[in-house]
Amino acid sequence: MIAPIADPTIAEMRQCAPESRDVAVPALAADARAERTAWLDLFGPLPSAYMGAIEPMTLLREARACYVERHFMATILAAAAHVEHTLAEELELRNLVASDGSLSFDRAIAIAHVNNVFAHPDVRAKIDALRLVRNPLTHRKPDGHAYAIATRFRAQKRPPWVILQEDAMLALEVMHGLFFGTLRPFDEGSA
Repeated sequence: MIAPIADPTIAEMRQCAPESRDVAVPALAADARAERTAWLDLFGPLPSAYMGAIEPMTLLREARACYVERHFMATILAAAAHVEHTLAEELELRNLVASDGSLSFDRAIAIAHVNNVFAHPDVRAKIDALRLVRNPLTHRKPDGHAYAIATRFRAQKRPPWVILQEDAMLALEVMHGLFFGTLRPFDEGSA
C-alpha cells in the first residue's frame, strides 16, 4: 500500500479561512458566478462582427467563459495565449518582426516596448506581469519560484484561488485592452 503524500502545501491550504472559498452552496455559487459575469461586462460588449485568426478569436471567448466558470488557471492561459498571438500579429503588421512563428512572448514584449507599440506606458508592465504569472503554469518551475502559486500563497498567507482569481482578472484586463487597442476598420480590399 502506498502511503499518502504529506504535502505541506495541502496542509497550509486547509488553514485558509472558509469564508474565502467559493463554497458548494448553490445560491452562493450562483451569486459568485453572477459577480464574475458582471465584472466581465465592465469591458463592454465584444463587437458583433470582427475578423482575425481563429486561434486568438477563440481564445478571447474561451478566456471569458473560463473566468465566469471559475476556471482561473485556464483563464490565465487562454488570455495570455490571446495576448501573445495579438501582440505577435501587431508586430508583424508593423513590419517589426518576421511572421515565421519564432517570436517568444518576452521578446515580443521587449520589441513592442522599444518601438512604442503600447499606447500607454503601463501596458508593458501589465503584459509582463501577465507573462510572469503565466510562466509557472506553462513551464515547470523549481520549488520556491517567485511566481509559483504555492510560493505566492505561502508568502501572502491568502488562499491560492484568491490569488488565481486576481491573476485571471489581470489576464482579462490585459487581453481586452490589447484586443480593443488593436482593432482596425475592416478593409474590403484585403478580403
